[in-house]
Amino acid sequence: MNPIELSQQLQSTLLRYLLTILDVNRDGQEPELAEALEERLRRPRALFNGPFLELTPPYRTGRTLRQLCAEGVLSSALLDLPCFERGDPIPLDAPLFIHQEQAIRRLCVDGRGIVISSGTGSGKTEGFLIPILDDLLRDARPGVRALLIYPMNALVNDQLDRLRRLLKDTSITFGRYTSELETTERKALEKLRDPLPNEVICREQIWSGEKLPQILITNYAMLEYLLLRPEDSTLFQSGLWRFIVLDEAHTYSGAKGIEVAMLLRRLKHRLGKQPGETRCIATSATLTDDNVEAAVNFAENLFGEEYISDDIIFGEINRDFVPEQMALTKPDTSVYTDPQLDVLLELARSDSSDQLEDVVRGMQALGLVSEAQTWYASTAATAAEFLYAALQDNEDLTRLRQWMLDRLDAPVPVEEAAAFLFGDLNEGMRLQALYRLIELGSMARPAPDKPPLLPARYHLFARSPQGVWVCLNPQCPGKESPEGAGWSRLFAERRERCDGCSCRVYPLVVCRECGQVYVQAFEHDNCLLPEAQDGYREPDARYFTWRPIVENLAMRSSEDADEDVDDQPAERVAFEFPEKAFCARCGSMRRCTCTEPVLLSLYGVYETEQRKNGSRRPSAVTALKECPRCRSKAYSDTEIATPISVGGSTPLSILAYETYRALPPSAKAEICEKPGGGRKLLTFYDSR
Repeated sequence: MNPIELSQQLQSTLLRYLLTILDVNRDGQEPELAEALEERLRRPRALFNGPFLELTPPYRTGRTLRQLCAEGVLSSALLDLPCFERGDPIPLDAPLFIHQEQAIRRLCVDGRGIVISSGTGSGKTEGFLIPILDDLLRDARPGVRALLIYPMNALVNDQLDRLRRLLKDTSITFGRYTSELETTERKALEKLRDPLPNEVICREQIWSGEKLPQILITNYAMLEYLLLRPEDSTLFQSGLWRFIVLDEAHTYSGAKGIEVAMLLRRLKHRLGKQPGETRCIATSATLTDDNVEAAVNFAENLFGEEYISDDIIFGEINRDFVPEQMALTKPDTSVYTDPQLDVLLELARSDSSDQLEDVVRGMQALGLVSEAQTWYASTAATAAEFLYAALQDNEDLTRLRQWMLDRLDAPVPVEEAAAFLFGDLNEGMRLQALYRLIELGSMARPAPDKPPLLPARYHLFARSPQGVWVCLNPQCPGKESPEGAGWSRLFAERRERCDGCSCRVYPLVVCRECGQVYVQAFEHDNCLLPEAQDGYREPDARYFTWRPIVENLAMRSSEDADEDVDDQPAERVAFEFPEKAFCARCGSMRRCTCTEPVLLSLYGVYETEQRKNGSRRPSAVTALKECPRCRSKAYSDTEIATPISVGGSTPLSILAYETYRALPPSAKAEICEKPGGGRKLLTFYDSR
């Protein structure tokens, strides 16, 4: 899978979806507007930003768990836990990252609270989970020993799955307490398949005191309820409550941070805990930018505990994870643009020793490795091991790795990296060359548990459109519409004025059924204000068009057509479209005081109710419940015309589906037989 090509595919897919549901040219009335809208959404950073490339060098390592047990830092009983015998989460003889070792020593030996700030996937969880397990092995008294608080239920469930693996075949009890926890054991067993005997699976087990979790996982909202409800008081009446962990601590800022800080103080007051009696732990991948003083202040304000600089633990990058080479070799750039390299990469991914000879022979034929370097194949068991040995002196990989090491603070756009390495190629070819070089570097590793020559990952940011705003000044210097169009210029980002003529810009809304476009404004003291103006909401909304609307019932929804069969003629709403003049510069509908007024006319959307006596009283539409053009009607408490934006999880679902389709099936035959060819994609959506 080529992530660079995938990002272009995702952009096209999402754009196609948006233009389908927000089609402003369904009957050919607004072709120029539809073209301009598509052009705005295709612009860089309108919907997508990236892809970006980030180097993820390994962290410095220290002692192993077995060594820490021998030293007395950890209990030797830890060695007998079944999970460590399986090598989960960390093999006993694998070196810990330095920040993991520091966290374990600080919690187990010094009994201090800590802050762990290191990158995603750097083992922060093991940094506090191993000390918690060690404490429970030394003292197995029942009751809550550790409280793990996560900002989202998705993270709670992920941690619960991890604990199920770690605590299988042990007597350490654990469980989550969120809205998803069933009340009775019967209901819980209907959803769970063979729950572990040490997992708390229902609220009744807690209320009765029958089984209390020694490790309790929840979110801060549920913790508030637990402190209030009498039936949950059993949780607070037993247990040492020695550890409180806040994961993703960077999310607890501002008002939420104050709320959670007060919540933790209430919790410690309920437990009768004095400062220093609870080891409070905060973890984050993006906390304070390695500023120790800021981290100390943050932790003290959040937990109400004392912290010193030694309590703040940052991940330490190992910049020298690839041995330095005395001399470098530079393959011809054409090697990376040759499509045959894709075939060889696919063979190398299979990780089969049977394919190794073909990979070596093919890469020598391309000129990527020399004849002398093919000797490495005799000592390599896999293509990954061969590539690691043969490409250590590759000049392009070395330059890219060093260039990105100098830019660790932020990911770099792939276009920038491609221009740095392959500036003599055209943009399309240089991106292909970069992708293939990155694939080679990320595949080349000496062993499965060792870092590759180029540990890197891609980032792509996507969002739904936030709305579209229109400048109506026909004399705008930045005018982009043809003569005779009712609009001049579109903007896909929120603003109040056009940057070309300084006139007010107004949001466009579109009928969901027929695509009729309306200009929305807010009237206040005979002045039309853009939606971005604070202080004016739905009651003052007004709707306008730049040409009178001609009713077209053929464009209405079938549901609305069926409903009208029983409608009485007297109940039918009639619409009028009186011409309304105003100044586009100040929005005034009266005589304005602008030195250079821009006078325009739009057609207001008014409705009149036809009564039995024939009287009619027009009034401006303030909520567009029915489209005057197609006569489609909105559901209750909604409007038929909506901004050019999409909320909810639908865009995420579309992108996730396309990403899943683009994933290659597993290279391992036994996994490829599973559903979806063994493809894996993790995604979650949390409305909070």
